[in-house]
Amino acid sequence: MQGVDGLESIVEKLCRRCYNLTQHAIEYPDVAAVNSMVLASPDYCATHGYGYRALGRHFDSINSLVEEGIASGELKDMPPLLLGEMFSSIASVPYTYMQNEPAAFENADYWDNIYEILRCALARRP
Repeated sequence: MQGVDGLESIVEKLCRRCYNLTQHAIEYPDVAAVNSMVLASPDYCATHGYGYRALGRHFDSINSLVEEGIASGELKDMPPLLLGEMFSSIASVPYTYMQNEPAAFENADYWDNIYEILRCALARRP
């Protein structure tokens, strides 16, 4: 959540969270690999269920941001579970891709495009 609290917009907070997750995956590839395996394992899913809410503490920060964005009217009028899953799906792309292509992490155009995808998917438009 580094740098997230200083941002005003929920979407910008989610964008920063996506960036942070990707940075962590690049800096700690072994931890990222273990996290991915655990979250996808049948035993974990059988115990905790599927979906962002069912995963409990692991995604508490995402859950809170989604719920705050719905309450403030910044995020689309959709079920929290759907918005959380959309964020997780979009955020997993740079997280996975940049583990294999870490030089792409420094590409500002790539991040601008990812952030625009998050805005279009999650935020209300005027």
